[in-house]
Amino acid sequence: MFNYCIRGMLFIYMWLPVLPVSAQNTAAADIASLAEELFARQDGDATYDELYDQLLFRFTDPLDLNAATPEDIRSLHLLSEKQITELTEYRRQSGSFMSVLELQGLSTFDIPFLKKLMPFICVRAGEDLGWKNLPDRIRSAEGAYLIYRADGNLINRFASSDNSSPDVVLPGSPWSGSYRFRVSHSRDFSIGWNAEKDRGEKFFWNPRTKWFGFDFHSFHVQFQEKPVFKNLLLGDYTASFGQGLVLGGGFGVGKGSETITTIRRAGSGFRPYGSLSESGFFRGVAATIPLGGKWVSHFLMSRNFLDGQIRQSSDSMPYVRSMIAGGYHRSVEELKNRKVWSETTLATVLQRQTQSMDAGVILLQQKFSVPLIPADNIYNLFQFRGDMNRVTAMFLNARYRNLTWFSEMAISFPSSGTAWISGVLASLSSNMDVSVLARNYSPGFHSFYGSAFSENTRTVNEQGIYLGWKYRNGRKIQITGYSDFFVFPYMKFRIYKPSEGHEHMIRVVRNFSRKNLITFQYRFVQKEQNKPVNGSFFYETEPVERHLMSMQIDYSLGDFISGRTKWMSTQSAGGSQIAAGAMLLQDLFFKYGKFNFSLRYSIFAANDYEARLYAYERDVWLSYSFPSWYGYGERMYALCHYQAGERLSLWFKWSAVNYADRTPTVNGMDERPENFRSDLRVQVRWLF
Repeated sequence: MFNYCIRGMLFIYMWLPVLPVSAQNTAAADIASLAEELFARQDGDATYDELYDQLLFRFTDPLDLNAATPEDIRSLHLLSEKQITELTEYRRQSGSFMSVLELQGLSTFDIPFLKKLMPFICVRAGEDLGWKNLPDRIRSAEGAYLIYRADGNLINRFASSDNSSPDVVLPGSPWSGSYRFRVSHSRDFSIGWNAEKDRGEKFFWNPRTKWFGFDFHSFHVQFQEKPVFKNLLLGDYTASFGQGLVLGGGFGVGKGSETITTIRRAGSGFRPYGSLSESGFFRGVAATIPLGGKWVSHFLMSRNFLDGQIRQSSDSMPYVRSMIAGGYHRSVEELKNRKVWSETTLATVLQRQTQSMDAGVILLQQKFSVPLIPADNIYNLFQFRGDMNRVTAMFLNARYRNLTWFSEMAISFPSSGTAWISGVLASLSSNMDVSVLARNYSPGFHSFYGSAFSENTRTVNEQGIYLGWKYRNGRKIQITGYSDFFVFPYMKFRIYKPSEGHEHMIRVVRNFSRKNLITFQYRFVQKEQNKPVNGSFFYETEPVERHLMSMQIDYSLGDFISGRTKWMSTQSAGGSQIAAGAMLLQDLFFKYGKFNFSLRYSIFAANDYEARLYAYERDVWLSYSFPSWYGYGERMYALCHYQAGERLSLWFKWSAVNYADRTPTVNGMDERPENFRSDLRVQVRWLF
């Protein structure tokens, strides 16, 4: 391992004196830095794909300060309640913004914060955005783009029927491919089409099986601020209302290094679905209609085909054991389970919005074409069973000066499971913010599109209270932290009895200048976990403690080049079992003419999967990478962005991982060596 470290560091630093470079102060770099800050919590359960997609959605469609509501501003997850109050009061008293630079005059907006905020906001001149001249606006829209991306393993070999069963043969190309097209104008219209095929999936045309070239297609047409309709969406979309107990699509980070602004979910309404994930969205029509005064109504109708394994009951009635959300359709078995059942969803939201209050009622009904019946055992006692699920919810959010209260309660039928969440955000001073959140989700609460704040991956079987705080000492020091105490009233994954736990985090950032800073983070988690009794089928439980630490140094190596050194460690201890891991990363960022480069070399050592380490990686535009590593080895990547012309951009990312503790055998459906992997990602973007 020491040889890996020396070799990698020499490779990076030997080039520093000879590279002619220039500054890298681009919006893309800001996006990557913000993502690393928001995703600083190492957690494999979080849905980072959706989070990153929603973050980049706002980057590609900046928020108009003159048209944004307080909820729109909160959806950025960047502004404190005091900043939101000052911004909206300034706009009310002084009129529309002429430029985003006016924010410099507000006491709570300093220069470093504005630089973080700038990629997500804009000021647009007033214009008629009705139906008239809409075709002309679509044809002349700026920022329309078409992207094609391909990913592949450079040393992949297919399994064949000569050495494997037909069910593990990959019939398609070893490369994955996707494209994205979008043309939009903020608060006016948006038209987009995405398509994707995973590695090993075939590219062919068969309407009978709903396969049209690419395995997955997603399309939307959206119109906003039109007569009758405030928002009209056809195709694929997400819905976010209240605190996400029932409709929780969108950008919801939860626990992380940002301990205040990400705790409260912003009800952003209906948004086009832009992810390449093949589940978790609605497909149909959604509309928002003003009713006069402060009242607004929302409704959605959706029908989506799902993956699943159709089985036959003893009386020959079809049913499904569980939903399959992976989106892979490669082998014979996976193809047989593709889009074999469906769900139909109807929902309506009646909402009243004022400057200081947001309240509403949600009604949702979900009907499956065949019943969902999990295995009949004690673990699944509270799992959803049947073909119909109904959920009713009420939410209330209120603001008074620098204090915000948010809440939602819901009940599902026929299970009669209940859930509620309530919290407060407060700016105590210009330097101190605090947050308090309490939640209670019963084991029998069923909400398939909910994603409220929780320790679990779903909003079910959990009670807890969260306390967060953020302190700023001028521009030099920022300290954030939280404590979260939770109880699971019924058994859950890896723990076969009611259990409890707690989690604590502290993060310190010391700024020496705009490009030079040190970040330290420590997180402690204690949960209960199953422990086998003398190798039998019986279990007892024991507390498991995890300690996660990281230190990161960002620095400027002159006017035109920057670097980052980061160290991470984790330790998991339960009974006599101790798992430990550490990772050292070295990054280099620079620009050379029309080329932007990001380089990384890292080494890692983790003696068990429980000690795995997550490390965010920069990636091509509109994509992200957040892999985890365990074992002993080295990880490296090189990302290059080439601005070939005013409209054409190219990205290339080469990455590799080399394990020192694994043998050079092959494993898996696509037969790749277990000790070494090398991947290439290529992306082309054309701006219209």
